[in-house]
Amino acid sequence: MKMNFTARQMKVYDSVIQTAEKKLAKFDKFFGDEAEMDITFSMPNGLEMVEITIRSQGMVFRAEEAAETFANAID
Repeated sequence: MKMNFTARQMKVYDSVIQTAEKKLAKFDKFFGDEAEMDITFSMPNGLEMVEITIRSQGMVFRAEEAAETFANAID
């Protein structure tokens, strides 16, 4: 699965991206190689938000979560 990372109006450290890649790699068993995952990091209202969108075979799966840290939001 191809993963695209985006940060909105902020800088995301490589350690956060590596953690996200590791945790989100579990979705590979559900989606084929043609699937594409967009991961967006942002900080609205002081919370750290992660938005995940997966596109596969004409279907779109989307989730978003805000927490005190990006790692908690990804979990």
